[in-house]
Amino acid sequence: RAGVSISLEAQLVEQDRPPVAGDELVFSAKVEKVGRNLGFQSCEVHDAMSGRLVARGYHTKALDMGRAWNMAFGPLLPVTERVIDALGVDRPAPVVDASSPAVLQRLIAPRRLDIDIEAGSAIADYTCLPEHLQETNLMFGGTQAMLHEMTARAAAEAALQRASGASAPALHCCSMLVRYLAGSALGDELVASATANPIFRGDGAAASS
Repeated sequence: RAGVSISLEAQLVEQDRPPVAGDELVFSAKVEKVGRNLGFQSCEVHDAMSGRLVARGYHTKALDMGRAWNMAFGPLLPVTERVIDALGVDRPAPVVDASSPAVLQRLIAPRRLDIDIEAGSAIADYTCLPEHLQETNLMFGGTQAMLHEMTARAAAEAALQRASGASAPALHCCSMLVRYLAGSALGDELVASATANPIFRGDGAAASS
């Protein structure tokens, strides 16, 4: 059933090393419960070679989109699909070539990024593109999560650089939680601001965006 994300949560499992480029990963997702208004999903990520657990994720989704929408995308879905086909509605889907990360980078790159090392903060501007939208013409929850992660990463690097006086080491995101208060539509200009503080004696940083 169509709907909108309420929250997305993910964290890496404690391990010797995080996933790196070239690792083959298996994502196993399942629906925990679907109620009248909410749906709950979980996901586990395993290393294909060793079978070790790499990460866990959780997704909560609002499913009640109003009576007309619920009918059109519920019992009447076959009719709705035929009407959409007849009208020739073109819904551009994001094309992400696994051999060309530049495509994904283009979709999540900020138009402007201001970093304040002394404050351990970052401000990023984004524009909501057609490829960012799901079937309700609102931005995908996962896209919003990636935009927040990009901004939070910049703030984390600034905080660690401030603490050490040197460029931040290569960072990887250990955990994140995103909650959604409103949807973003095509052409919306979005501003994400993040602040971060060093943790674990400067070996990591916690950022809020």
